[in-house]
Amino acid sequence: MRKFLLSAALIAATTVGANAQCNIDQNQPGTSVYMAGFSQGDLAQSFQHQVANSICGAGIFLQPNIGSTDNVTIELWTTLPNGGGNMLATGSAQGTQGTWCDVTWSPVAIAANTTYYLRFAGNTTLGIAGEVSNPYSFGQVYANPGYNPFPSFDYSFRTTSGSAGLTLSLRGQCPGTITVGWSNATPNKQMGIVFASNTGSYVIPGGPCAGTQLGLGTSNLQLVNTVGTGSGSGSVNGRAGTNACRGYIQLVVVESPCTTSNVVQIP
Repeated sequence: MRKFLLSAALIAATTVGANAQCNIDQNQPGTSVYMAGFSQGDLAQSFQHQVANSICGAGIFLQPNIGSTDNVTIELWTTLPNGGGNMLATGSAQGTQGTWCDVTWSPVAIAANTTYYLRFAGNTTLGIAGEVSNPYSFGQVYANPGYNPFPSFDYSFRTTSGSAGLTLSLRGQCPGTITVGWSNATPNKQMGIVFASNTGSYVIPGGPCAGTQLGLGTSNLQLVNTVGTGSGSGSVNGRAGTNACRGYIQLVVVESPCTTSNVVQIP
């Protein structure tokens, strides 16, 4: 990779948002119990996917007759926030009591049979429904300051996963040589390799993909290289310096509509 050079103009011209359609994957639809109110704080649900996948959003069912309509935020974490976890993605939407509230983000690759966590936050008048008879066997409820565990409880929640699309993989060690690999890209297109020091939901402010969302944050956000997609799969080697270590990479293919890959952390 070339030396990291911040170029807002290049990012605006080549960064993209929309990816493959998202479909419901993990799902606990039961709503018989008022599980927790946002005012309690530290609300989270653990879950696992049974196959390696990309998660592109999540939703919760808001308890009927608790609050009205307000902002809801759902975050994806590697472990609980008070356990040193990393936030991989976040999304927000307006939610109304008695209905599902779903948020989306740029697809993030997750491993099979590995526990991840959804953290819920929002207006303190709202609440989340759930079940207490362990209907979802791959996770559990956490609630109240300190993320207290409730092993047989589950929120009413669901996750969404994308069908096969542009896929990014990284090999190597940082600092050192990193191999950026890709598959399922549209052949014979230009592709950007975009770096940021954090994940997030950066919305492109201008250019051909204005208004679309990345899975990267704004810290050191920059285009580090452009390559051709070739036949749709391939790889390129580059040198990653110390400042890049533990940062995040996402691929961007310039087409109509533009496509983005999953977000992967530099090893």
